[in-house]
Amino acid sequence: MRVIFVASLLLLNFSSPAQTEKGRGLLTGSINVAYSNVNRGTVAPATTQVPAFDVQLTKGWFVRDHWLFGVSVNARSQWSHTETPGASVSAPGMSFYFRRDYTYGLNAFVRRYWGDQKWRVFAGGGVGGAYSRNDLSSRLRSGQEGSPTYFFSSSASNNRSISLSPFTQLGAMYFVADRLGLEAFSQSTAFPFSFTSFNLGLTLLTGSTATGSLSPTVTGYQTQRGRWIAGGAMQLTGGRYGFRQRSITSGTNTNYSESNARNSSFTISPSLGVFVSDNLLLGVDIPVSIRNNKSVSQFNVALSKETENMIGLQPYLKKYIGLNRLRPFVAGYVGYQWGELRRENRNQPSFSFAIKQRTVAAGGSLGLAYLLRERFILEATVASITANRFMNTPQQADPENRRAEGWTLSAAATLQPNFSLLYVFR
Repeated sequence: MRVIFVASLLLLNFSSPAQTEKGRGLLTGSINVAYSNVNRGTVAPATTQVPAFDVQLTKGWFVRDHWLFGVSVNARSQWSHTETPGASVSAPGMSFYFRRDYTYGLNAFVRRYWGDQKWRVFAGGGVGGAYSRNDLSSRLRSGQEGSPTYFFSSSASNNRSISLSPFTQLGAMYFVADRLGLEAFSQSTAFPFSFTSFNLGLTLLTGSTATGSLSPTVTGYQTQRGRWIAGGAMQLTGGRYGFRQRSITSGTNTNYSESNARNSSFTISPSLGVFVSDNLLLGVDIPVSIRNNKSVSQFNVALSKETENMIGLQPYLKKYIGLNRLRPFVAGYVGYQWGELRRENRNQPSFSFAIKQRTVAAGGSLGLAYLLRERFILEATVASITANRFMNTPQQADPENRRAEGWTLSAAATLQPNFSLLYVFR
């Protein structure tokens, strides 16, 4: 059946306008860059730095009408660097840990397109290769150099791998504008075809065009003043873990112990927005999370209990631009979350603690919105930048060295975003 389906696509001869004619091209991809810096502990604080980037780009050229030759490249890398100094001047020391991961890939492929007006279907195939590398190194030093108690050690390891495999593709594209298409396809390394992956994203059309805009001017009831949007997410989870142990000594003495742990969590993130004027949306997100962990003995005596409660407030502003069904938008937000992590340990009260948690965040984004009928908006964020700062401060003695603070900065640009569907109320 799968062979017949592929063969039938190859025999079709639909008429196609300029989007897939010779001289046109396709471009899609994503770029993500992030950096974080975290300091943990009050005694000999450890500093961890993690820079990372991920680049994926695909470019195609229509070498003949409806025939596309394309190349896809990707590069991913992440470093993790942790350094911990000695506890005091009288007992100097240092521990150092470094990890680096690389992945590079290159794919070449050919596609044949069929379709009419705004729709296309395509089938194709190619060959892809990838190279990955992982490096680990660590160093540990304690005591004064030259003293009888001086100690130093170091270690390093690396792993490398390479892969090469052919693949086939089946997919479809819908042109929401003359220069923009919504593409969905599946790629398989099995023959004739197995639907093991699915990709959904936006594609830019390059080259000259002889057609007009495919996104005419519309009234845009969704973004008129007085309309409002409500949404959010909710999740409830729970579980239990049990442990039993029995031992016999001297043939007659039997020891038996049993303990179990229960955990539960609940998160909810309601969101509400109102169009305060045409194409201008003012809203707020309110994230809330509650988490509980409890362990008890065989006599149902509480051993420890841990709770974490967080609540946040994140107002945002979003501006839609234009009068077409396809409208760019720019958005920005600021946010603040606060809460507490508390543990009660009855067997070892000195290990009980309470930590105040605070997070400040801000960000901006660019995206595209498509107005569906009169009540729905399909949105995709194609570029964003975010920054956040967190602080975990113990409210009492901190035997487990849980103090932590840090910040994270990230930026991303992508034509393969997550999509969201919004319902607009009158």
